[in-house]
Amino acid sequence: MSELARVLADPDRCAFDTATLIDQPAGHVTAEVERFFAGRTPSDVLLLYFSGHGIKDSVNALHLATRDTRLSDLATTSVSAEFISACVQRSRSRRILLVLDCCYSGAFPRGMVVRADQTVHIQEEFGGRGLVIITASSAIEYAFEDGNLTEEFLPHTSLFTSALIDGLDSGAADLNHDGEITVDELYDFAFDTVREKTPAQTPCRWMFGAQGRLVIGRTSVGSTPRRPPRFQPAPLTLRPARRLGIIATGPLVAAAGLLWLGTQVHVLAALVAGTWLALLALRILVTSQRGAVELTRDGVQVRGVWSKAVRWPAVLAIEVRPTLTGRSVALRRADTAIAHRLTLPTPRTAMLARDVEFDERIQTLRRWSENWGSPAPVTFTSNWTAARAGLARAVVILMLFLVVDQPWTWYTPPQAVALPSACDVLNESRQRMRWDNDAIFRFHVGEVSGNESTQYSSHCQVDYYTIIFQVGTRLNLQYELLPDRSTRSGTQRATSQLRSYAGQDREEGLTVQELSADDGLTGYAAVPPSTARADQQSPFVARVRTRQVNVVVTVQFHTVDPRVPPPAIAELTAVASDAVGRIDVQGRTFRPPGRG
Repeated sequence: MSELARVLADPDRCAFDTATLIDQPAGHVTAEVERFFAGRTPSDVLLLYFSGHGIKDSVNALHLATRDTRLSDLATTSVSAEFISACVQRSRSRRILLVLDCCYSGAFPRGMVVRADQTVHIQEEFGGRGLVIITASSAIEYAFEDGNLTEEFLPHTSLFTSALIDGLDSGAADLNHDGEITVDELYDFAFDTVREKTPAQTPCRWMFGAQGRLVIGRTSVGSTPRRPPRFQPAPLTLRPARRLGIIATGPLVAAAGLLWLGTQVHVLAALVAGTWLALLALRILVTSQRGAVELTRDGVQVRGVWSKAVRWPAVLAIEVRPTLTGRSVALRRADTAIAHRLTLPTPRTAMLARDVEFDERIQTLRRWSENWGSPAPVTFTSNWTAARAGLARAVVILMLFLVVDQPWTWYTPPQAVALPSACDVLNESRQRMRWDNDAIFRFHVGEVSGNESTQYSSHCQVDYYTIIFQVGTRLNLQYELLPDRSTRSGTQRATSQLRSYAGQDREEGLTVQELSADDGLTGYAAVPPSTARADQQSPFVARVRTRQVNVVVTVQFHTVDPRVPPPAIAELTAVASDAVGRIDVQGRTFRPPGRG
């Protein structure tokens, strides 16, 4: 410890401000560790080194042993990995190096039932941003006697720590001879040194969101002898079986059907689902034909639709994940805050295209991660993982279907699709009006005027004349057809329009009266107050408005001549009834957006 502290504090080498704790109780160590990580800046480089024993408790949690550690009370007599992780995550520094030169042991007295395995996965115990962890080995079992550490295994300067000291003190860890020793170079130097002397021991390294070069030491350029090039094994390339392209057949057929349906009837949800399935099928096809996984000493290179790479220290686990048709493999990574998993094009297996090398390739990935110092465990996720991913996409598509497409508007209620001629209806109805027949003796009926018909409107007006001059009396009939819109049906729009007209009639000073059930019509009559005829200057207006499905019918009598008696409301209602009876109403129909 003293030698390492000397090298780290050497202003010509590392220039760290160091503090050494040797054989201290847990409470003191915990307080010093918390103080060490507090009050830092993002540019500070922090190095925490521990040499001793690592202990796993009955629930698989890792603890670092101190002088007063008792196996029966690890929570208060040791420094837990959870506590160190919390300190790392609270620290503002984003350049933290944690070095563990310790053995690991299961803290279980003889005869106790073990509820957790004895394997230590350091990458699962610690976490944070900008953190690099280096350990002397992966997992070594040491013994306990009567709940206490045996004397023969008390910590001492190990081969691993000696390699670190030598690499920093002599400058030999400056592998590229640029005058700077990075964490990667120091680890590579220690890795090669330890493996040369004890091939069974593999120093390990993991990175959690560490970006860029983390320099922890310096040397004079050219002052260290050049070392032989590091051994670089030939890359191992894993390629997916070509028959895996069969998996794309189902999504491709479904995508074609959904895209055809979406374009024909303008259903957005079908277009989105079809596009997603088409992209999925395209990805499967490209991956099966051009995808590959290349394993190197540095990490994993993935080729496919997009090329991606991940270094071994950033791989936390090799996950076997169920899919809708089989199983795939993903690397859980710690070097990015966005994509925490890198799905591999191989190994992959499916019901219709089974990969007989699936299990063997998983073990190949695991062995490569172990051989190059970042052992990643193989984990298996539940079937719910695949179901959850598919369910999330289904929910999005369902929301589009309900919110945007609104399928309940596709089934239109009975409605009119065309309007009769208002003039034909009005001319026939006038002949049955008593008021009109009486008017023949007093007026001469001129030509029909105001005859206008469009797809959504039909209007007709009859003007009454004396033999000498026009008396300003007219009878009107108007149809208004309201088609369906994206948010409301035509019937709903007609109902709303009728209410709007009633409000307008009230604003004109007319009295609005609902039509009686005996009339068989839905609507109202708007008539002037009883005192209106006393005003010789004001025109007299009476209206009957009614609705038949999505058509609004208006019958209006208007005169400016006080000598002209108005027709009874019953006669105007009869004209409206005739007009409604001439509307051709179609039954309930299915009409998606693209068929309107």
